[in-house]
Amino acid sequence: MASLLAVDPLVQEYRTFFSLFDWSVVQRWQAQRSACFGSHGHPLTAYLKAFLVRTKEGLRYAKQVRDFLLKHPLLIIELGFHLPT
Repeated sequence: MASLLAVDPLVQEYRTFFSLFDWSVVQRWQAQRSACFGSHGHPLTAYLKAFLVRTKEGLRYAKQVRDFLLKHPLLIIELGFHLPT
């Protein structure tokens, strides 16, 4: 799977875009919160990255984001959402 992520142009575009942000702040905040309240599904960074995709792509509605991500399943993995096993 890693090799597919490495060659997908959209994943590479967003990987470069996301590298501009300091995600350690969010990860530290989530780690502190998780210690008190437990984990609740997907990482917060996945949701924040999805919001950035929504903004960058000019998607106004949640359904548009969903449809966009369904067309680009490797991006879902890159965002950090947990896949069902």
